Amino acid sequence: MRDVVRSVRLVCAALAGLAAYLLLGSHLVTVKDPRLVGVQAFSQVALPLMVMALLLAVLPLGGLGRRVVALPLTLTLLVGVSLAGAHAAPRWVGAPASGKVLRVMTANLKLGDADAAEVLRTARTADVDLLVLEELTPQLLEGLASLGLRTRFPYAVGVPAPGASGTMAFATRPLTDAQDLGTRHGSWSFHMDGLTIWAVHPAYPYDARWIDDQGRLADLAAASPPDIALGDFNATLDNPPFREILTRGGLRDAAEQAGSGWQPTWPTDGSKGLPFPLAAIDHVLVRVDVRAESTAAHVIHGTDHAALVADLRLG
Repeated sequence: MRDVVRSVRLVCAALAGLAAYLLLGSHLVTVKDPRLVGVQAFSQVALPLMVMALLLAVLPLGGLGRRVVALPLTLTLLVGVSLAGAHAAPRWVGAPASGKVLRVMTANLKLGDADAAEVLRTARTADVDLLVLEELTPQLLEGLASLGLRTRFPYAVGVPAPGASGTMAFATRPLTDAQDLGTRHGSWSFHMDGLTIWAVHPAYPYDARWIDDQGRLADLAAASPPDIALGDFNATLDNPPFREILTRGGLRDAAEQAGSGWQPTWPTDGSKGLPFPLAAIDHVLVRVDVRAESTAAHVIHGTDHAALVADLRLG
């Protein structure tokens, strides 16, 4: 019986290691199948999966025959742990920053179902200067206004809309030169404090326009990069089309730059059969003269996205 258990451990270790390697490799290629896009979004799971596989492999090995199998498997998994660790490390290592602080917040409101009082309370408690809201419906905007949204944030750009298409930015200081960026859902460019800022919400992976929207944002970023871009990008750092936006625009992900670690924001409501958030699809992106000092996710009832708050130091 003991030999059977040991054999099962090796098989489980091999399967877990293979799954981890597949997750690691998935982020290297651009895919159109939304199911594969979702797999890429979970690539950060590769490291704990690889560690689990390694632990299974180095448990008591049994006879010589099993050692012959286990030793090369263990070496393969050690390499995998190193690769997965290198893949995850940039998201955990930050650097000190200095300069004036701009605090920003983005929140997807799930077709207007988010708790209006909680949205505004989160923004007030965090004391944000700029608030970007996606999937903001006219009805939810009325609810936020009745709670004092425009008293706290007197300046605004964008428009509310039914369903997923409403995106607006609210600020404590003037917002000017608003322009529609032309994505599937509302995305806007505007100026604040001399900075070019994007409020972003492209199509999600099950929409045929997902690739097109990611490519459009990459083209716009290459032609005229924003200083800050924030919103629900419907993509993670492991999706190549999203990485093109960063590469071509000279942008950095704030959570990665601040060393906040893996900070998944979706889904927070237990949807999709997931008991806790596993995908970091809400982002704040910054240019070289803006440095992220910290980021934090905040759960808001009624929506499946965590709000993301970032402290940005302006050079």
